Amino acid sequence: MGEPAGIGRRRPPLAREWRLAREKVVLEGCCRGCGRPDGEVRLEAAHVTGREHDVVAPLAWPAGEPWMTARRSVVVAPSRVVPLCGPATDSATCHGRAHERRLEWLEILRLDEQLQAVADLGSIHRAITVLSPAYRRWGTVLEPADGEGRIPI
Repeated sequence: MGEPAGIGRRRPPLAREWRLAREKVVLEGCCRGCGRPDGEVRLEAAHVTGREHDVVAPLAWPAGEPWMTARRSVVVAPSRVVPLCGPATDSATCHGRAHERRLEWLEILRLDEQLQAVADLGSIHRAITVLSPAYRRWGTVLEPADGEGRIPI
């Protein structure tokens, strides 16, 4: 008698369709972290909150457009990535700093990317904690700019 279905079997790895994410990187043409242009640095599509969130439907997705197929393939949503210089394995690059949790994401994310990060991480507090090394260190994200303690927006 064989093993019950699913026991002892590994699921095939999840395949990712990077076309839309790569188009975003090419269109922007420079690293969001340091501003250096493509060609001077190697631009990569860096996940904001991690690749594990690719399996959940993104917030803003065209109605009727599939984002995941039955063959364990997902489309990497542009709202989940930003262009950063790489490679991710080099701690001197912005993508490397992101992997080491040393990149201040809140300064470089657009509104749609911030909203996607909050949705992926489950709360505003969790998103700020994950995306801001300053908040993790000091418990604050922005310093007041005026003498009355107001934070500029």
